[in-house]
Amino acid sequence: MEKEIFFCENNVSKGLEEIIEKLEEKYKDLDVYIEPCQGQCSICSEKYFVVIDSEVIEAETPEELYETIIDIQNNN
Repeated sequence: MEKEIFFCENNVSKGLEEIIEKLEEKYKDLDVYIEPCQGQCSICSEKYFVVIDSEVIEAETPEELYETIIDIQNNN
């Protein structure tokens, strides 16, 4: 099943560029979008996050976020 993953450009600029590249290489069926805002400003200012199929996923580090995304992908 094709998934959509949405990143906030402000959150990406905090160090998620490498994570996005790794995801795009590993999962060709993953549609990655970088949007100006995801409306999650309180999370964005303190943590790393992504929206996958309308679900907000949070993490303390880029690596933790990547591992969580991988777990979600592998369980679907």
